[in-house]
Amino acid sequence: MEGFPNIFIEAWGCGIPVLSLFVDPGGVVRKNGLGYVAGGKLDKLIDYINKIDPGNDIGIKAKHYVNRYHVLTNERMMEIDSVFTDICN
Repeated sequence: MEGFPNIFIEAWGCGIPVLSLFVDPGGVVRKNGLGYVAGGKLDKLIDYINKIDPGNDIGIKAKHYVNRYHVLTNERMMEIDSVFTDICN
């Protein structure tokens, strides 16, 4: 199984929900309401495809998730710098 597919982050950054047949890294999709995971069941995936409503708030949640956890801000750079400084010391 794959870890955390970058395509998930790319889709969410564009406000697109993820439809996954198997993968839900750390339960991120389910916990944050960022799309649907079919648990390996193709018929369930098809149901989810038909369930997607462009007017719902998944796209907004998805963009918020990316901004919160995957955008490299000055604050994040300072946190990373602190970690590496601690490691080097």
